[in-house]
Amino acid sequence: MKKKRADSIEFLLLAGIILFVNIITSTYFFRWDFTEDKRYSISPASKEILGKLDDKIRVEVFLDGELNPNYERLKKTIQEKLDEFKVYSGGNLEYKFTNPNKEEDITIRKRFYGQLVQRGITPKYSLEEKQGTKEEKYLFPGAIISYKEKETPALFLKGNRMLPEQEQLNQSVEGVEFELISAIRKLTNEKFKKLAVIEGHGEYPKEEILCLYQ
Repeated sequence: MKKKRADSIEFLLLAGIILFVNIITSTYFFRWDFTEDKRYSISPASKEILGKLDDKIRVEVFLDGELNPNYERLKKTIQEKLDEFKVYSGGNLEYKFTNPNKEEDITIRKRFYGQLVQRGITPKYSLEEKQGTKEEKYLFPGAIISYKEKETPALFLKGNRMLPEQEQLNQSVEGVEFELISAIRKLTNEKFKKLAVIEGHGEYPKEEILCLYQ
């Protein structure tokens, strides 16, 4: 009888702990980042900008569809960052992924390519071989970010073009947060300062320049 009672108490305690944890986790957002490079963490400056949003930010990413593993990794990083941004924006950020190559009509598809270029999204051209034939492929590793009546592009392929593709994409993955938050800050900051930076003369990295103007 005593053992049965003890088992019942132990069960009730365990159920109470599980219920308490569920209540806490549903009320508060937690993410522990145990990765060495802290790739799932966003900076305090980004959190501050997102926390001050007073209207909806809409992000449409055009890196979607059939991608090789390197670009798939970049896409995954973008999605993870946007999921983080969505939480810290207090629900003021929405995003979606669009495949620019989905349209089968080549005329309509190329017209859409032209519209993306006009809006500031630079395409990445490649020639891939499939079943013995070479096929042209255009990727658009960028996004259009909209806020109120304004929009601006965010370009994710920012690595050194002289490096092999994989190394260039590694650099691009590391810069995803900077590109997204820079575009959001540009749209939401009415007193945003336009800076021209001449490269190759020992200037500060762009991340440090942005921090100087927070």
